[in-house]
Amino acid sequence: LASSRPENLGAYEIVLQGLEFHRKSGIMKENAEKAVDFFEKAIEIDPNYARAHAWRSCSLANLSEWRGDIMEALPDCLSSCKRALEIDPNDPEAHRIMGAIELMQEDFEQATYHHERARELCPSDPYMIMRYATLLIFLGNPEKALEEILKAKRLDPFCPDMLFEDEGICYFWLDKLSDSIDTFN
Repeated sequence: LASSRPENLGAYEIVLQGLEFHRKSGIMKENAEKAVDFFEKAIEIDPNYARAHAWRSCSLANLSEWRGDIMEALPDCLSSCKRALEIDPNDPEAHRIMGAIELMQEDFEQATYHHERARELCPSDPYMIMRYATLLIFLGNPEKALEEILKAKRLDPFCPDMLFEDEGICYFWLDKLSDSIDTFN
């Protein structure tokens, strides 16, 4: 409720359409392209809509995975996410996305700051918790990551598959191989 709402509800509608394609962007390159297009259209309508800039950043990263040029796309992703945070420094999605960008750049201190800020702003969002758990795995803290994963699973019993991937990795690093295999299965 604290997030600033877009000045133009048409931009909000376009962002929702973009999210439909964004969620399927791992399935087909065309979905990733359409998501970027929708977020750019929303920005044209309302240049001060932080969430549109944040989702554009995330979708550009997804599209760059299809193209095989993630490091080339990183400056544009970073610029878009920075713009989102300039507009709304309390946008949890922008913080989560910036945390992912900082992790890719191996700035672990900033990655931690942004993921923890996202968690602070949205403490009961299972996706925020899950992405924070991913960071914790990268930081070598599978015990804490597993705690976060179990919280996310309690909040959303129909959680995305990637949560199970991280859970399996945690069990692997904790030397609980049969739990790891069960989770991956």
